[in-house]
Amino acid sequence: MDLGRVECLIAAMSEGVVFLLIFAVAAVIGLFAWLSWKQEKERTEAMAVLARRLKWTFSGQEKDRRFDGRYAQFGCFQRGHSRYAHNQMRGMIACRGREVEAEAGDFHYKITRSNGKTTSTTTYRFSYFLVKLPWGARMPSLALRTEGFMDKLAGAIGFEDIDFESAEFSRRYHVGSSDRKFAFAVLHPQMIDWMLNEPPPVFEVTRGVLLVVSAGDRWEPAGFQRSLGWAEAFFERWPDYLVKDLDVRRV
Repeated sequence: MDLGRVECLIAAMSEGVVFLLIFAVAAVIGLFAWLSWKQEKERTEAMAVLARRLKWTFSGQEKDRRFDGRYAQFGCFQRGHSRYAHNQMRGMIACRGREVEAEAGDFHYKITRSNGKTTSTTTYRFSYFLVKLPWGARMPSLALRTEGFMDKLAGAIGFEDIDFESAEFSRRYHVGSSDRKFAFAVLHPQMIDWMLNEPPPVFEVTRGVLLVVSAGDRWEPAGFQRSLGWAEAFFERWPDYLVKDLDVRRV
């Protein structure tokens, strides 16, 4: 076998190896894409099942691009671009013996960064749970997050940290409010004990709407169920005198 034929054979084998490598990489990428699609499909189906069980409506993957405008008071819905909500569930929950509107779902946005030479875009997703409170937009604002947790989602209202008699609670959580009296009324000693035993989610009440957000990735369906249960338990612990005062303010 002459040298030329050997070189041709080696070249052909190299081309074959390169082709196999390209095929293998493409197959792996395709497999991951299919697994991601399958996982997303199963999650969407599970959310639809939850919505039916709650007797709520469900929108599926339909993109609601006006959602951020309806809830512009929350900073987490104003970040970046390409914003939309999807997998939306809407229904009613109990709030101090009243039926009030609630909705939950996933939110999507992108942030594009550039250093003058290169541009990169990062996609962010999180889950939310909203309750429209019966006392209207005039009720005071209140926000709670883990102390020291510079969360990128809650967009907590910019009031100074309020300290409570419980040193442990004040150390663990950052609380801000437009009305200190309201904050102390909601976060009374029994409420604080409950939150110390059962840590609350990141939440904010602004313009008469309660918002709970996932602190990391999106919730699975059970996460939405837990948020609903937590919200109902939270409202049940509001003192009667506070509810009566809010009723008077609404009128």
